[in-house]
Amino acid sequence: MKRLLFALGVSAIAVSALHAQDLTKEERTRAIKYLEQTEAGVLAATKGLSEAQWNFKPGPDRWSIAEVAEHIAASEDLIRDNIQTNVMKSPARTEKEDVKALDDLVMQKVPDRSVKRQTIEPLRPTNRYGSPRTA
Repeated sequence: MKRLLFALGVSAIAVSALHAQDLTKEERTRAIKYLEQTEAGVLAATKGLSEAQWNFKPGPDRWSIAEVAEHIAASEDLIRDNIQTNVMKSPARTEKEDVKALDDLVMQKVPDRSVKRQTIEPLRPTNRYGSPRTA
């Protein structure tokens, strides 16, 4: 579940950054397909959850689905702002192989949740959205 939610967030952010350089039809198709798959996975995994399920925490040190969704939304905002203020103002990379290698690395590493890390303070859940619909 966390993997799907995280992947959706990253995919949404990646699509907003696609305008930074010209994409091939295959690159654009790959990005859109990935976004659609992760979105469908999140919607299917969270469809019909009760408030109790949405807020259930499997342990005191674990996040609920609500907290994961909030973290993803906050991450999207933070990363989108960084893209708009920094990445979009930088010259496009011209080394096509470097870009492909970076894309492949992101697609492999970002959804991998096998190593748990602490998030930064601005991305910690604080119940800022209040409901599944708002999140």
